[in-house]
Amino acid sequence: MTAEALWQLFCEKESLPVETRFEAWQFGGAPDYLVALVMQKIKTATASGYDLYFLPGEAEELPRIGEYSVIEDSVGQAVCVIRTIKTTVVPFDEVGSEQAYKEGEGDRSLMYWRRVHEEFFKEDFAGCGVKFDLKSKILCEEFELVYSLFDVVSFSENDAKDICQWKYEGDYAVYNYPSWDECINMKLAFTNEKTRQEQYYKVLKAGEKLGYFRLEEKDNAIELSVGIVPDKCGFGNGDMLINLALAKISELYFAYRFTIIIFWINTFTIYY
Repeated sequence: MTAEALWQLFCEKESLPVETRFEAWQFGGAPDYLVALVMQKIKTATASGYDLYFLPGEAEELPRIGEYSVIEDSVGQAVCVIRTIKTTVVPFDEVGSEQAYKEGEGDRSLMYWRRVHEEFFKEDFAGCGVKFDLKSKILCEEFELVYSLFDVVSFSENDAKDICQWKYEGDYAVYNYPSWDECINMKLAFTNEKTRQEQYYKVLKAGEKLGYFRLEEKDNAIELSVGIVPDKCGFGNGDMLINLALAKISELYFAYRFTIIIFWINTFTIYY
């Protein structure tokens, strides 16, 4: 979806004039994972090099309080809208623990933030021909999520029953489940209410069911399994579904390893 199309959906929902100004951009580093953190309200802040906004030929303007931004994924598809609520400028070595926590990355500590962002800013500044040091000015921006194309919600018994109706073709038929009654007799995990509540999450796209993911603690690691509604396969939806799952893992289980369980026919999807 284009930024303009998503913006129109947001304006219609909020009764906002479509002519209202907005910027469209993507996060640096790991844009899909970072915007997944935003869509789950884990990440509510970001940071950028202040002086880089004033370089000759730089078209990007400083973010302003109240301004809207459409955030895109790594391939330029618009996925959410945010609104800037606060901006501050401080030297890199004076960025505080509150900012680090609100950025939502890693274990959300200031130590982690400084380690990964020092490396990021060195590369970012160098790419613009500017030297970075610990006194370089950093623009810290806080924002709120106001519209999201994707949502992660609770997984119900009806959702579990729906999975039994999903039918894949060809090699992918290995993912087909038997009837609900048979699944109960087999004591499959999603037939147990407590397990559903603790381990399963439904993913919506534009209000419609896209699929689900499961996070299971096993052997001192988090085992991640996913499923996509059959008629939504093959449209590039898997990337964001997995990133939403990774964001949830980061929120709940940062200290753990995680493994992705996948059949050989889908090995091309493993790139994390």
